[in-house]
Amino acid sequence: SLDDQAVMMYGTCQDISKRKQREEALRVSEEIFRSNFENAASGIALLDENGSWLKVNAKLCEIVGYTKDELLDLSFQDMTHPDDFDADLNLLHELVEGKRSYYQLEKRYFHKKGHVVYILLAVSIVKNKDGNVLYFIAQINDISKLKRAEIKMKSLIAENAALMDAMTKV
Repeated sequence: SLDDQAVMMYGTCQDISKRKQREEALRVSEEIFRSNFENAASGIALLDENGSWLKVNAKLCEIVGYTKDELLDLSFQDMTHPDDFDADLNLLHELVEGKRSYYQLEKRYFHKKGHVVYILLAVSIVKNKDGNVLYFIAQINDISKLKRAEIKMKSLIAENAALMDAMTKV
């Protein structure tokens, strides 16, 4: 009887080697990004459109003194010195509006222990195909030693100028 016999078989055969190659290339690319992100000499973070930290690397944690979990409960606004907040926010708005592709700014964060950390911040934006913000990429470098040396040098120059002024009046 025909019920017990295979009469015909249908199927397709596809060469998936190109797809597998693309998948492997994507996996390698993601691994390279992850490794560079985690082991960078600069602080690096991904932030959402509200300024909350989505992903942070170990160097950023070292710069500001927070653990990754602690940082993820904060936003950049929580750590920014109040005198630097408006300049940062204005540049961020220009970035969102497409008036610039990135910005760089010297600003201050508050370290977990309360002291000021001077940073050089560089921010770029990633948008989806509809132009909505997916996330911001922030690169943060600690320039505290440089800023303190600059402040001391300005103070010494001012003292020297005052001394020279006093000597000319004698």
